[in-house]
Amino acid sequence: MAALPIALVIFQHSTLYDGVRHLLFVYPVLVALAAAGWTAGLSPGRDSMVRQITAVLLVIGLANVLAFDVQAHPNEAAYFNELTGGPKGAFARWDMDYWGNCVLQAVGWSAKAAQLSGVPVVISGEPSQVIQLDSERYHQLSFTPPFRNQHQLDIRLARGSAEGVSGLASRPDALFKVQTPDGALLCVVVPGPAFAELQPDPP
Repeated sequence: MAALPIALVIFQHSTLYDGVRHLLFVYPVLVALAAAGWTAGLSPGRDSMVRQITAVLLVIGLANVLAFDVQAHPNEAAYFNELTGGPKGAFARWDMDYWGNCVLQAVGWSAKAAQLSGVPVVISGEPSQVIQLDSERYHQLSFTPPFRNQHQLDIRLARGSAEGVSGLASRPDALFKVQTPDGALLCVVVPGPAFAELQPDPP
């Protein structure tokens, strides 16, 4: 029940949008199988050595995920396991933070920059609807659509083509980056078209 849909997707080279949401229906089966396996290994009727080995394997299996969740908070959804090389190995191969959870951190940094500069700051970027909604939390910020080219700070989510996200990660003018614990870029703040307005006037 769990393996057949996954195998069909792989062999037919099916297009999956938004990660694996088209395969979420296999999760209950996988959870039930995993729970049954761990329960059988930890049951009192088992040999004590088997129970101890099972417990150690379970702790090892959970430790990495729990450590990542603590270190990467609030971007726990950007977890990738060691089969892909962790988030760093998955970078530019898969979407790291498709829905833009990390954008709020970039917007928050922009608000602090505005507060330190003492002037309101106009931000924009992509995904524009997420940036607009997040900017409404901060009175120091205002939002403008990207096509108007009137913003001082440009927030970019690392999403899209491999070339695009790799180029974003290597931008030398990055002002702030949101990254996973192993250094994979989630989003970045770079100067916008009106960034010069934030620079102090020459004496």
